[in-house]
Amino acid sequence: MIYAPVFMITLNRYKHLKCALESLKKNTWAKYTDVYIAVDYPPNDKYRSGYEKVCDYLDNSDFSDFHTFTVIKRNENFGAGKNSRDLRDFVESKYDRWISAEDDIEFSETFIEYIDKCLEKYENDERVLAVSGYSYPLKWKMKEGANAFFQDGTYSAWGTGHWRDKSKEIRKKLEGTFLLDNFDSALKSGKLMKMTEGRKIEYVAYALADVNSYLFSRPCDMTYGIYMALCDKVVVVPAISQTRNHGFDGSGLYCSKVLDKGGTPNSQNYGYENQPLNESKTFDLCVDESSESTACNHRILDDFLYVPDYLKQFEKILMPIYKAVGKHAYVPIRHAIVVAKNLKKKTGRNNAR
Repeated sequence: MIYAPVFMITLNRYKHLKCALESLKKNTWAKYTDVYIAVDYPPNDKYRSGYEKVCDYLDNSDFSDFHTFTVIKRNENFGAGKNSRDLRDFVESKYDRWISAEDDIEFSETFIEYIDKCLEKYENDERVLAVSGYSYPLKWKMKEGANAFFQDGTYSAWGTGHWRDKSKEIRKKLEGTFLLDNFDSALKSGKLMKMTEGRKIEYVAYALADVNSYLFSRPCDMTYGIYMALCDKVVVVPAISQTRNHGFDGSGLYCSKVLDKGGTPNSQNYGYENQPLNESKTFDLCVDESSESTACNHRILDDFLYVPDYLKQFEKILMPIYKAVGKHAYVPIRHAIVVAKNLKKKTGRNNAR
């Protein structure tokens, strides 16, 4: 068995980080695991107090439960993106696999065991691009005895396992123009319609109107989900989540604050901080790889994921135009939309002065 290291970036969210690391300590396989933490330097005084609490906690707490525990403190502000990439590259230079986690995640006691066993089992399976520790709070359909399954509809970054070689290949494509270049073929082949509604709508909005282009220039939940559909890939997902997200409190960069928790549960209003975790003390991996279960769970997920109405409008208005004029004739239309968006942003900044 090869044990993957865990890496995590942080800055000033002391309570979140403490919850994450204290729960990770309780993992039955923590004693085999190297852990790396990169603490970014605060960009301004707003983050100073939290940063100092984080440093004090890391400097003065006992992390002997792990095989090794390494803290890297930046001497200038990197920003979340650079901090994460730099740490990943460092870990990648030492290991052929790793577990990435965010500092607002709480882990089950078998999280590391589950990820390591999946990384071992599917290392040479080209269908599987990653292992997810998170699972949405849904009643998944699986064969009897299974405690994990293949998922092709989405990818969650809330505690994930990766292989170096597979990750490099994916990043090379997603950091380039792969998604934009393949939109037309995805439409004609029917792969666009095989995506979850959310991923499809986001992809259409990006390809036809350059919406969220900053997200489409890097690997993230959104781009991984689209990549899976285009390349016929899957991720392994646990039946019961191995992680719990405490980041929907408005404290982070990407997770918005969940205010309305009423009505029919969906991905927009669910109370993630109270989601049940896997409570087993050991994890005997049994994965449902059947295409029938994958398709059924794809539909279940689709019903849960929230899609903003404004994004739907891009498909409703622009898709008929694209289909009518074709890929090459649409290029100047997209360019005009991008120019208009940039002009609007520039004008807005000038008016704000």
